[in-house]
Amino acid sequence: HKLFTQLGCAACHNALPGAQGPNLVNVFGSEVKLESGEVVVADENYIRESILDSKAKIVSGYKPVMPLFQGIVNETQLLQLLAYVKSISNPQKTSEAK
Repeated sequence: HKLFTQLGCAACHNALPGAQGPNLVNVFGSEVKLESGEVVVADENYIRESILDSKAKIVSGYKPVMPLFQGIVNETQLLQLLAYVKSISNPQKTSEAK
């Protein structure tokens, strides 16, 4: 949670009305609709890509305003962010989504 806040992630991914980024609570393991119309599962690969290259897959209803974190976060930090996103997801929902 500390790194998530330090990097400014919480400023946009805050689940408040008008938030610039999608709500990440319960996102892990869920289906995400993209601007392209494609639906993908928010698994480890998707979240990793979304952090490193946020413009690769834009969530429907949001603008590509998130900065790229490739070269900003190291592998350890990336794993910490991934663990945090998993920790705020409902384990029952994650298992149902598979």
